[in-house]
Order: sequence, then structure tokens, then C-alpha cells
Amino acid sequence: MNIKRVTSFYVSKEMKGQRARYILLTLSFSFATLTSLNRSDIETLYFLGQPFCWGPSKIGLFMTACSAAQSIVGLGSLRLLQVCLSNPVIAIISTVSLTISYIIEGLAESTLVIYFVPISGIFSFLMVPMIRGMMSNITPADKQGAMFAGVAVFEVISSLVGSIAFNGVYSLTMTFMNGFGVSVHGIPECGRHDPVTGV
Repeated sequence: MNIKRVTSFYVSKEMKGQRARYILLTLSFSFATLTSLNRSDIETLYFLGQPFCWGPSKIGLFMTACSAAQSIVGLGSLRLLQVCLSNPVIAIISTVSLTISYIIEGLAESTLVIYFVPISGIFSFLMVPMIRGMMSNITPADKQGAMFAGVAVFEVISSLVGSIAFNGVYSLTMTFMNGFGVSVHGIPECGRHDPVTGV
């Protein structure tokens, strides 16, 4: 019975008018979590190897800089962005921010360049809450729990698939291009825009 409620958003005739939006938003959410949830694992491996050879303190400092930039500046500017822009546009800005940060990180060969990653990725974490908010806005109040339960299932699946896929890519490419395993995270983000939802 509960599985039926969770899947009804994607197959039920009752949701016929919104079904395409749920499917596209869920795909967008899955691609977003596929890359973002597995980032720190690959980053740690990346920074331990060439050309950086960082120790735990430098890695911790970098992770702190990323978190601070996203939490303080990114989250702090969210209210201002929502006054000026719609949620789909904020999600697109977040996607571009994340993709650029992956590309810079993958191609960086010095500590100076790597610290442009938190600057370029300031808005990178906003897409997931924006997509959740858009899904919540089109869901009736009595079905919010079922919708978020389905989103949680997709989040777990994306995390598992991303961990296996990106760790595999990193291990295959680390000998000839150490940063490729990081840059490849940006590929799902580039293909994530859909015309129906604007995400």
C-alpha cells in the first residue's frame, strides 16, 4: 500500500496532468544528488595524490573553505536571489556554479587555482533544495509525506550509483589524468536541464 502511494506520482492516472513534471523533477534531483553526494570522497583521494600531495590538515582547510563559502555566502544570498529570480532559475545558476567548480577542480594544478573552486561553487548546493521545493509546490498537502519518501529513495539510489561509478572512473583515470575523476562529476549536471520544469 505505501509503495503504491510513493509510486503514484509517476504512474497514477490521478496525477496525469503533473506526471511529466514529477518525472522530470525526479530525474533532475537524481542527477543533482548523483554528483553532489559523492564529491568529498573523490576530492580526498584527488588531493592525496599528484600534483597536490596534501595532508589531512590541508584537505580539512579546503573542505572548510568550501563549506563556509556555500553556507555563509551561498545560503546568505538565497533570500536575495528568491526576491529577484524564480526557483528554476536559481536551480540553473546552481547547476552552472557546480559544473564550473568541477571543471576548475579537475584541471587545477596548483593550490592557488584549487581555491577558486569554493568561489565558483558558492551556489552549488542550492539546486537540491530548489528541486525539493518545486516538487513540494506541485504536491497536494495530504501527499507530501509520500512524495518526500519517494525522493529519499531516489537520493539513496543516486548516492550508491554515484559512489560506484565515480570511484570506478577515478581508479581507471588516475594514472593518466588525476583530475578527470573530479571533472566527470560535471557531465550529469550539463545534461540536466529540461524545458518543462526549467531545471
